[in-house]
Amino acid sequence: MVDEIEELFKNYNIDAVSFDDSEFFISRKRVKTFCEELLRRGLRIKWCNANGRIDDLLRYEDEMWELMVKSGCRNILVGAESGFQEALDFMTKDLRVEQIIEFADKCKKYGIKVFFSFCLGMPWSKDYEECRKLIDEEIKHTIDLGDKLHRIYNRFRLLWCVFTPYPGSALYRKAIEIGWETPKTLEEWGQWAFSPKQPIPPWMTKKQVKLINMLGCYISYFLDRDSYYWTTARVNNPFFKLVLKGIFKVFKLIAMIRWRLGFFKIPVDYWIYLWARENLKIA
Repeated sequence: MVDEIEELFKNYNIDAVSFDDSEFFISRKRVKTFCEELLRRGLRIKWCNANGRIDDLLRYEDEMWELMVKSGCRNILVGAESGFQEALDFMTKDLRVEQIIEFADKCKKYGIKVFFSFCLGMPWSKDYEECRKLIDEEIKHTIDLGDKLHRIYNRFRLLWCVFTPYPGSALYRKAIEIGWETPKTLEEWGQWAFSPKQPIPPWMTKKQVKLINMLGCYISYFLDRDSYYWTTARVNNPFFKLVLKGIFKVFKLIAMIRWRLGFFKIPVDYWIYLWARENLKIA
């Protein structure tokens, strides 16, 4: 790993590496060796987006966290999944809501940005009315947890996703059991992955799906302090950059007010944002 990073560093002058590895932090020994080797070779880069489990990372002692930061760790992706303990138990996540808060405090201490991924819309039972009530509880408790996370550190990002039944998983079989019809073509499957055409599971309401998507791609985007710099840095023209900064601050204020009041109805600002993102390619 470090050989490849060193080659890129020397030949292309890279300053960061992003990992796409869902098991990056399982072996503490491997992570420790990786960090030490980066430092030994003097490779001053940032490494980002490695995936980990919260319970695994909570077992790392302070010395390990310090080593990770010193070697360039800047952000981590974890699956928090829900602020509703019953949902965590239903999906056999083996995680408590209190551990998510503890992990957030730890990352704030070391200045590490975290992408907390949430998965909402569990296939609870064949009684769809009961399902929808429980999904309302999922959303409510996860918003409450999200509020606590944002108060801990305003650089945290919450990733809100609608549950997708993955073939081979226990919840996939559960979804079929309660009446979900599996996609028949590759194109139909493609609509389930972060797509605006994502079908609505029969146990969820259209309103619930729209709210989850709004929280994910709009509200959380503006609540993340770093979004301002990511967005405005893409514009080189001084005049348009100034205009964009002003518009961004207005939308950020609206998003913050919506979040604090828990008011997500009549989302005209959200529709405008979606249009701008699609047509102007600025977010």
